Amino acid sequence: HEHAVGLAKGRLVQHALTDLEKPVILEDPAWAGFATQYFLAVGMSDGASAQAIFGRLDSLPLVRLVVPVTDKRAGFLLYAGPKDREILARAGHDLGRALDFGWFWFVAIPLLQALKFLNGLTGNYGIAIIVLTALVKLATVPLTGVTFRNMREMQKLQPQMAKLRERFKDDAAALQREMMELYRRHRVNPLSGCLPLVLQIPVFVGLYNALSNAIELRHAPFTMWIKDLSAPEWLLIGGIWVPVLTILMGLSMFVQQWLTPQQGDPAQQRVMMVMPLLFTVMFINFPAGLVLYWHVNNILTIGQQYIMLRSAT
Repeated sequence: HEHAVGLAKGRLVQHALTDLEKPVILEDPAWAGFATQYFLAVGMSDGASAQAIFGRLDSLPLVRLVVPVTDKRAGFLLYAGPKDREILARAGHDLGRALDFGWFWFVAIPLLQALKFLNGLTGNYGIAIIVLTALVKLATVPLTGVTFRNMREMQKLQPQMAKLRERFKDDAAALQREMMELYRRHRVNPLSGCLPLVLQIPVFVGLYNALSNAIELRHAPFTMWIKDLSAPEWLLIGGIWVPVLTILMGLSMFVQQWLTPQQGDPAQQRVMMVMPLLFTVMFINFPAGLVLYWHVNNILTIGQQYIMLRSAT
């Protein structure tokens, strides 16, 4: 178990088991119990008002469901099984709410359905992730193009901006005015490249949440050494376990960053070039399915950037 969970008055309540130092009380919960990433074990009041208590008993986490006693009897229902959308929907009692897809659930759920459909066509969830990533990338090509072109224009202004910073290094207000005038003369909006990125956030976060919560990926093999897309991938090379796919993802991210038009001062540019290393370390313990998605997305972005660079010369 990872969390104590409950649904009370339409609100999903989750607490890590390590956080149950003080009791948490839920009034009239639809259900309450324990959950992991892919499984759920909860009790439900059988049509009567109840109370759920999250706490500890002899240092062990406890979820207690208190139901009314009638004729010396207290009735309740139990569900113990996978957090599969279709199974939870058939079980009723709003158990589907246990699948928490975050703020962008309206994006994550259709993407998860698309992933299952593509798996039905390909017979492999790894290939389904690749195809789905390509389709999402194709849909966001116009937005990425706008962002890239704006970055190119901003990059052209970097020498003039550096001169302004040196000239007005002791007058921040004057520097701001001169930079705005520079943007106006060259018809460049420094914020215009941000809107396409903002519009892509729901798609990327929704896909991330879909892949993170999809029990369909549990024990789903991809190819070669990747036998479980829901678990971190490791390959034994020379007696050492190496996260090969994660390292390839970091390299593709470095190439993508190198091809991206650089903006800001040199210190900011150096920080951005360190990001691939940080992401590589962070992704080591991520499920292989998520690493595969990020790696494929990097490769497709590199291809798009290369085409744009060729067309710009």
